[in-house]
Amino acid sequence: MIDEGRAADRIPSAAVEPLFSGRKRVRARYDFTGSTPLAGSFPYEQWLSITRNVLESRSDARLLAPAPAQGMVEVRRAIAGHLREHRGMLVSADQVVIGAGAQSLYSIIARLLGRDGSMALEDPGYGRLEKIYRFEGIETVRVRIDEEGMIPRELERSGARMIHVLPSHQVPTGLVTSLQRRYDLLAWAAADERRYIVEDDYESEFVHEGRAVSAMRALDATERVIYVNTFSRTIAPGVRAGYLVLPPHLAVRFAAELGFHSNSVPNLEQLVLAEFIGSGEFARHVARMRRKYRATLEAALSTLERMGLSSRVRGCQTGLHFTLDLPSDLARTVRETHRERGCAVRFLDSYWSRGTQGSSTLVIGYAGMSPDEVPEALGVLLAPGLRSREGL
Repeated sequence: MIDEGRAADRIPSAAVEPLFSGRKRVRARYDFTGSTPLAGSFPYEQWLSITRNVLESRSDARLLAPAPAQGMVEVRRAIAGHLREHRGMLVSADQVVIGAGAQSLYSIIARLLGRDGSMALEDPGYGRLEKIYRFEGIETVRVRIDEEGMIPRELERSGARMIHVLPSHQVPTGLVTSLQRRYDLLAWAAADERRYIVEDDYESEFVHEGRAVSAMRALDATERVIYVNTFSRTIAPGVRAGYLVLPPHLAVRFAAELGFHSNSVPNLEQLVLAEFIGSGEFARHVARMRRKYRATLEAALSTLERMGLSSRVRGCQTGLHFTLDLPSDLARTVRETHRERGCAVRFLDSYWSRGTQGSSTLVIGYAGMSPDEVPEALGVLLAPGLRSREGL
């Protein structure tokens, strides 16, 4: 669930924040890192209408009083109902905890699970997770992944007591953890009552091929999975709300040990979010965005096919990014020239714990572009290197 929406309108280059550091600050015209919000994607009309309804129908006491530590019951019930319908998870509102984005949720996880024992993270993986858990006093270890997900035998060798995985759309590879590997990881957790799995259901809403694989939380028979998700990708990064689904015994522990905390998400935002989900507007919004992202992905794949690179694409079945394995000389050209061409990019090597350099694999985030824009953006990034290879 990593904290990082998008739409049909192209964002003018002047509106994009600087993405390159150094002596010369350069604004990225095309952002392939996935950090650029999608212009025009926020459901303004629906959100405004619901906000007005909430302000008109709620008393001052309800809006202005401190929220319960777990969050307001209205939004927790709405989330539990959404998960039951769309992810096959039978959970109660008492198991849901609301927090202001991913980092606050990870802090809650650290306090609930304790700091004895290490947290296994995927390798390659999202480096910010390592920083957050270490800041919370939890040691981390990296465990390699293969084409099915985190490798169980290497997980055993790591000695970790907890794991944090992104099974729906792994960062950065885009792979979907296979159903068998999910059962393997659940078996690992069930073998020791001190073991837990943090299931970060990042970008699970955006499935472009086939059907979504069952959430690990829906398969968990031994109460070892903590489920986490946010609304940063489905609604907007500025909606600083996310949630945990705790196993029942950890929900009891939360109430006993952390129940004195005031919730960090404003009451108004929680109540608006509750109605947005409960009214069905959230599901309709996600369906609209899924169609838009699918159109952008198809435009990207068609462009890469014309360039003779489509066979080098991996991890595009779900989520909002894929990887592109470039010929070494083309990769070198992209590394050397992407800044001057106004393109913000990331290579796969920046996600490895070993800090290796020289990867030829690009991580292509396309969510901030429209179907009309992405062919132009890929042309700016890749075509000069392709012409050079052809001696043109």
